[in-house]
Amino acid sequence: MSYRFELREKTAAGYSRIVTEQIDRVLSELKDTPNRATAIHEGRKSLKRIRALLRLMRPGLGESVYKAENARFREIAGLFSADRDRYVLYGIADALQDAMDARHSEAFKVIKASLTPKTANGAADHGNDKSREAAAMLKAARTETASRRVRPDSFETIQAGLEKSYREGRKQLRAAYDKPEDEAFHDLRKSVQQHWRHMQVLQNAWPDLFAARVAAAKHVSQILGDDHDLSVFVAHLKTLPRKKLAAAERRAIEKFCRDRQKTARQNARPLCNQLFADRAGTFAKRIAIIWVSAEQVDKMENTKSAPAKPKQKKPKKAKRRGTLIRFTPDEDI
Repeated sequence: MSYRFELREKTAAGYSRIVTEQIDRVLSELKDTPNRATAIHEGRKSLKRIRALLRLMRPGLGESVYKAENARFREIAGLFSADRDRYVLYGIADALQDAMDARHSEAFKVIKASLTPKTANGAADHGNDKSREAAAMLKAARTETASRRVRPDSFETIQAGLEKSYREGRKQLRAAYDKPEDEAFHDLRKSVQQHWRHMQVLQNAWPDLFAARVAAAKHVSQILGDDHDLSVFVAHLKTLPRKKLAAAERRAIEKFCRDRQKTARQNARPLCNQLFADRAGTFAKRIAIIWVSAEQVDKMENTKSAPAKPKQKKPKKAKRRGTLIRFTPDEDI
C-alpha cells in the first residue's frame, strides 16, 4: 500500500501500517540496493515520511512517546548524514564548476578532493557497519510500532496534529524572512516538507485537491533544499585549510553561492505565502470536514455497490377461524 491513510481506517491502525511499510522500504534499500548513494537517498526519504507522520500523530501518541520515537528515527537518519552530505556536496561542486568561470577550476579540484574518501574499501566497510546498526534499530522500531496506541483513535488526533504543524510552518515563514539566516530557512524547509507529507498521507480524502498542495509544497521544498545545500557547501569551504584553498578563491565561490541563495529565497517567498495563507485552526478544520465528508461518501458508494441480499419470503400468517388454523399450500404443516 502507499503512503496514505485509507478512508474509514482506524487512526492507530493506519499509523502502524504506514510506519511499518516505510521501515520495510528502508530495510529493503539497505539490503538490496547495490548503489549506496541511491540506498541512502531512498532510505532517508522514507525516514522523513515517518517523522512527518509522527509529527501529525503527536497529540494522539503523547509527548513522551513522540519525543522518543522522533529521537530514534532522527538518530537512524543521522547515521547516513555524513555520507549524504558528501554525495550532495560533490554534486553541487560539479554544478558550480560548470556555472562559474573556468579560472576557478583548480579550486574546485581541491574541493572535490576533500569530498572523496581516501580509501574506498575503508569507507565501504564503515558504511556497512552503519547499515547494520540502522537495520537493528529499525527492526526494534518495527516491533514496537505494531502495538502503538493512539488516543483518541480518530481523525480528531490528526486534526490537532495538523493544526499544530501548520501553525509552526506559519511561524517559521515569518522568522525566516524577518531574520534571513541559514538556520531559519532550514527550519522553514522542514516545515514545508512536513506539510508536503501531511497532504500526501491524507490524499485519499480528495485526490485532485490534495495532489495540488503536494506538488506545490514539493516544489517549494526543492527550492529551499537547494538553498540549504548551498549553505552546507559554504560551511564546508570554511573547513578547508588556506594552504589548499586560497582566501580569494573561497570568497569568490562563497559570494556566488550566496547570490544563488538570495535568488532561491526570493522565489520561494510567494509560494510559501500561498501554502501558509490560512490561519492554522481554520485550515485544520477545513481538512477535517473534507476527510469526514469523504468517509461518508465512500460509505454511501460502498453501500450502493454492494450486491443486494435476496429477499426471503416471510411465512404467511395463519388465518384463524374459530379453532381452525388454515395454511397456504407452500407452508409446511
